[in-house]
Amino acid sequence: MKPLLDIVGRHKRGEPVGVWSLCSAHPLVIEAAMHEANAHGAPLLIEATCNQVNQFGGYTGMQPADFVALVRRIAVEEKLPVERIIFGGDHLGPNPWRSEDAEHAMAKAEAMVAAYVAAGFRKIHLDASMGCAGEPAALDDATTAKRAARLARAAETAAKAAGGEAPLYIIGTEATSKGLKPRYTRQGLKVGGHVTWSADDKQLFFTIDSFIHVLSVDGTDEPKLVGGQPEKSRDPACSPDGKWLAFARRPD
Repeated sequence: MKPLLDIVGRHKRGEPVGVWSLCSAHPLVIEAAMHEANAHGAPLLIEATCNQVNQFGGYTGMQPADFVALVRRIAVEEKLPVERIIFGGDHLGPNPWRSEDAEHAMAKAEAMVAAYVAAGFRKIHLDASMGCAGEPAALDDATTAKRAARLARAAETAAKAAGGEAPLYIIGTEATSKGLKPRYTRQGLKVGGHVTWSADDKQLFFTIDSFIHVLSVDGTDEPKLVGGQPEKSRDPACSPDGKWLAFARRPD
């Protein structure tokens, strides 16, 4: 995982760097991504999701080891060194079995995570935020954390048995359950137009119908009109100390 950690470190130092990344099992898509990675001498992150690939085959009919074998076979054909490929598991958790009771769904999720790690996946995104049969659509933080810890333990056990590099983890969800208000983050912006953040990162300012509105990023309220502004306001900007909001106004 050193190439991925190096990219993260360089990005934190202000360098404009990234990694080629895709989530697809289509050979032509994988080939195209490998072509670009080869052209730029860069690592390639290839991910699979819990519904796409799992111990029962998912909708692709592939188990984690099958997916890795497919990618490696294409890498040989495309002359991309296998060591430049990073395998990632995306949203690994009980989601494929959420119609079952939590204990059965989590047992299957643990087996899936273990299969991913055993097959060579090392970027592991754990997502246990969804409810199972008889539970709310989105779980409370304590239950989500407890279930994510179970999945992480399964991954760590599989990693020790398989040897090699330790997994890197992403914990949490990016998906909004039906009927729930979205939560906004800098990495997952869901509003359009020119947007600015408050100094404390707790609010968003943006334009709707020629007026600037404000929205809490935790999704606990609806957009509210900012008072004291003329019509046709746009391009809001917050002062560093959070005391002032500047904006432009289109002339009539």
